[in-house]
This record gives sequence, C-alpha cells and structure tokens, in this order.
Amino acid sequence: MRNDPLRRPLPAILLLLTLFFVSSAARIAWIAHQQNRLAHDALLRHDTRRAIIHFERSIHAWLPFLSNPACTELPRLLHRIERERPELALEGWRRLRGAIKSTRNIFGQPNRTLLAEANRHIARLAARTDKEHRMTPQAIERELTGLLAREPRDVNRFWGVVQFLLLLAWVGLGCRLIWLWPRQALHRRMRLLAAAVGCWIGWLGALYLAG
Repeated sequence: MRNDPLRRPLPAILLLLTLFFVSSAARIAWIAHQQNRLAHDALLRHDTRRAIIHFERSIHAWLPFLSNPACTELPRLLHRIERERPELALEGWRRLRGAIKSTRNIFGQPNRTLLAEANRHIARLAARTDKEHRMTPQAIERELTGLLAREPRDVNRFWGVVQFLLLLAWVGLGCRLIWLWPRQALHRRMRLLAAAVGCWIGWLGALYLAG
C-alpha cells in the first residue's frame, strides 16, 4: 500500500487545485477593486451613468465571505438621484438587480435583502415613468408581481453542497487519470475512468436537483 502509485500524485493534484482556486479568487477580488476605483473616478467627473456601470461590474465580481463596498455605495447613489433623474435611477436599479442575480450559485442567492429592495424600487420607478398609470398602487403591484414571477426558485443547499463535492471529486479523478494513464494497467485505468464518469453523472443529477 505504501508504494501504491495511485497515491503518489495526490499531493501535487491538491496543490494545483489550491493554486487554481487562490489565483481565481485573487483575480476576482482585483477586478472588483479596480471597478470600484473607476466608479469613484467617474463620480469625481460627475459622470453618474459611468459610475453606475462600474459599480455594476464590481458586483458581478462576487466572492463568498467577502463584502463588496459597491453593494452599499451603488444603492446609496441611486437613492440620491431618484428625485432628479428617475429614469437613470430606474436603469441603475435594474443594473443592480441583474448584477445580484448573476451571483446566484450552488449555495443560494447572495444579497437577498438588496435584491428585494431593488425589486421594490424598480416597480415604483417603472410605475412612476408610466404615463398612463403614474404611481398608482395597481401599477406598482403589477410591476412588482412581474419581477417576482421571473425570479428563479431557491437553490436546494443540500444538493448544492453535493454538487460542489462531486465537482471537486470529478476534477481530482480527471487529473489523477491524466497523470497516471501511461503508467497504469488497463484495469486500473478503467476503474479511474468509471469513477470519473460516475462523478460527472452524479454532478449533473445534483445540478438538476439543486435548481
């Protein structure tokens, strides 16, 4: 068992996976930082629309367990311009809503409170800019109902975790298979290949069940 060649590449595979995840996280964090800086530069030039776009891009660069200042600064900016520039504010809330929805992942929807706030503001501002039904309760309710109807169902967290673990297992088995393919007997290759295919099929099933 000590000289089992299947165990030899495991530390190298784990190191490669760790480096991949760390480098990806660093790149995403850098993108968010750069977009926030560009948004602040645009605000100094009084280019509100450009600032909204950069804040939106920053929110797209989402990382778990890390807060993004754009999630606070963009709503504050939109609150400030709602009275004077309602059409730009409506565009901004829609951009914010789209950015938040793009961060939905196997563990759920981040920033749910902010998403609900964006939905309320979009409904109210859309009704306000509707010339035929300006700011009527029926118009606001209709807009909000339409927004909520397009929301995807909640992610099942159990199957989300299963999906994540199966994905890691599939990647690890794939790396191991490529590493050992020329040096292994046929039955060991087939065993690894069958395990990798099983993880892939299981991942697809968990992806469907997670929603």
